[in-house]
Amino acid sequence: MPEALIEPFTRYLAQSGLHPVDGMIKWVFPIASYGDWARAVVTAGGISMKEVDIRTMRSKLVENLSFAGEILDLDADSGGYNLQIAFATGRVAGGGTSCAK
Repeated sequence: MPEALIEPFTRYLAQSGLHPVDGMIKWVFPIASYGDWARAVVTAGGISMKEVDIRTMRSKLVENLSFAGEILDLDADSGGYNLQIAFATGRVAGGGTSCAK
């Protein structure tokens, strides 16, 4: 949770008497403003690509563990690029599997 929201959220919990998890689900607050286009990135950070075999999307550190999508440290400009990363890495990660018999 962003630091600026901790105090208002704590006050909200005290007033509502809700459990913190229920409070997070039910808390409604207005959006006062939006960031600029330069900050319009879906995600940042995640599993380093140095730890992933890009041919299979499998971990180089943990056997039989694959990654795809926004869990990876890949980000791009807004406009569908992050979706393309998710679709492409998902296809590669699932390439060796089949549910057809």
